[in-house]
Amino acid sequence: MDEEGSDIIKDYFGKVVYEFSLKRALTEINPATGETFLCPYNYYPVFVELDSVELEGYLKLTEEIKKQYAMERKLERNSSYYQRLCEKRQAIITNAEDKYRVVKDIIRSLKKAEFLLIYCSP
Repeated sequence: MDEEGSDIIKDYFGKVVYEFSLKRALTEINPATGETFLCPYNYYPVFVELDSVELEGYLKLTEEIKKQYAMERKLERNSSYYQRLCEKRQAIITNAEDKYRVVKDIIRSLKKAEFLLIYCSP
């Protein structure tokens, strides 16, 4: 859902060399195990918004990334500085404060959860 970011990744890595969809991973049998590559599960994405401070930081980093990307594209290289900018911007999304509220709301809404996995950032 991030066309600009996707374009940057495509420009950096080039064409797609291999795709393995979630549908295939959930339905195709892995010959090594005799089971599907992924166990069946329900996936319910929940989107959160960045607060004003997070959004301001995200937008500032996006502008810096654009400038750095344009400069490095001319030089036909990617620096570690550019990589760090992208990582810092991703960290804002990964660690959005509103995720804590959403997770609490979801857990409270569950009547009974026999098995529950929650993936989170460090």
